[in-house]
Amino acid sequence: MQGLNALRTYAETANPAADIPPSTLLLETPHCIAIFDAYPKARYHFLVLPRLPCDHLDSSSPPITARDLDSLASLLRHPARDAVLAAVRDAATEVQEMIRDEMHKTEGWQWPVSVPVTLAGLASSRGLSIPFTRLWLRISSPGRTLPAETNAHVLPPLPRLAGFHAVPSMRHLHLHVMSNDLASPSLKTKKHYNSFRPDHGFFISLAEVESWCSDPGVAERQAGMLESREQLLRDPLVCFKCHAEFRNMPLLKEHLEAELAKERRAAGRN
Repeated sequence: MQGLNALRTYAETANPAADIPPSTLLLETPHCIAIFDAYPKARYHFLVLPRLPCDHLDSSSPPITARDLDSLASLLRHPARDAVLAAVRDAATEVQEMIRDEMHKTEGWQWPVSVPVTLAGLASSRGLSIPFTRLWLRISSPGRTLPAETNAHVLPPLPRLAGFHAVPSMRHLHLHVMSNDLASPSLKTKKHYNSFRPDHGFFISLAEVESWCSDPGVAERQAGMLESREQLLRDPLVCFKCHAEFRNMPLLKEHLEAELAKERRAAGRN
């Protein structure tokens, strides 16, 4: 199944277990399905899609139409965005656990997997207020210094390879859930890499999107700004782990494989 609407077709499938091949379908929940990415950009790469129809997710809001789930921007403009994101997060958590299990079975060790952290959960785990946690999520990035008054509360970077593209290439909202390596034969171009680089801005973590939705005004403003992030795809090739810059994709891919091998050795695996 190919084309702009392929994901929409999957999302509208009434009986996924019967009608979607097991080579494509990973799991289904009452509100979402998870499928294998046809062109994975990491060792483990899955897509979580909210199912249609999904107007039963939030009875207090206007019905959620297919058009409301065209993209992240369209979801952010809908009052039921929190309910949709919660359903996506629950499915992503199941996918994460399945990736971890598969790593142990086939690889014999586990490297980082994306963790869809909620704003409230992150704040609670760190003993911080939600407003401060929201501030940190907005301004933290590798190489950027936080304001002096927050230095006592600097948090370690979140694993952020559970996220959305600012401007999707296919119709229907989908969350990418990936292992933290970006090592794959399908990762071929600068555009591929920069669209999944988790520290750069085109790939937007689930946690960051949730932080926007705590304020309807912020969510709608961000929806209007997403398209401008497409220019980030033209930026230089920089490793998201060590921030070294590379002049071409073959050199970067070799480096990413070496980074994964280094993590394997550190875990005591040859």
